[in-house]
Amino acid sequence: MTIGDNAEKNKLTLNEFRSFSEEKAVKYDFLKQGAEPDRSELTNTIYEEIFPWYDSKKHAGDTLSTYRTAIRKYYGKHYPSLDRAQQLEIISIIKRYTEHDGDMLFEEQYVSNEGNDCYRLLNNYQLGNFGIFPTQDGINPKRAKAPYLDFFDDFLVVLYQFYEEDDFSPDYELTKAIQAQKNYFDNFDGFWDYVEKNFLQDFFTEDDKSYSFIDLSGSDTFDEYVERATSIINYRGRRIFSVLSKNE
Repeated sequence: MTIGDNAEKNKLTLNEFRSFSEEKAVKYDFLKQGAEPDRSELTNTIYEEIFPWYDSKKHAGDTLSTYRTAIRKYYGKHYPSLDRAQQLEIISIIKRYTEHDGDMLFEEQYVSNEGNDCYRLLNNYQLGNFGIFPTQDGINPKRAKAPYLDFFDDFLVVLYQFYEEDDFSPDYELTKAIQAQKNYFDNFDGFWDYVEKNFLQDFFTEDDKSYSFIDLSGSDTFDEYVERATSIINYRGRRIFSVLSKNE
């Protein structure tokens, strides 16, 4: 099976998705809904349900925690350039920590311009890994660049600084994009209101009523990064699905 196969056949309505058990819902692979799982018809209806301010003309879905840049950090090359043994090691790590059904896709095969068979790693496209950003000013692509490299905890640290520090300095592309979207972020009553309304509580640990960021970007190994990221995805998926179920 490849991306997009049987997408029309597998298309779900929001009510059909809500009828799933919690276990099935948090494991569901949204690639079954098409090649852009974080912007599929089903995903957009979920955004409308859980984010009252969502406007499809101004905002777009995004996959929060990704693998491809992390692969470059921990293995020194992008996934298609690694030897097959390393690729299979990576797939084994992701499968070990990802709660999934047997038909979840972890990679896809393609033919390079030179006619060689190659493999491309797929990100996690489960419910707990989706969020929204304003489309204008390009926050989403800019958080994938250095020094943030698509680690979502690093984005949250910057956003915390935007809300909480008087001397917030927009000196990188991402910080400039956040500052340009100040009106959007001012809709939230501070950082923790943003966290709560975007279901991001699982990116933090609580100790004596204080909160700490879960250190995704500081993980020592790819194994450690995947373990932390998939745990967040699972817990956050359950948090979101509980709201979808109550709204039925």
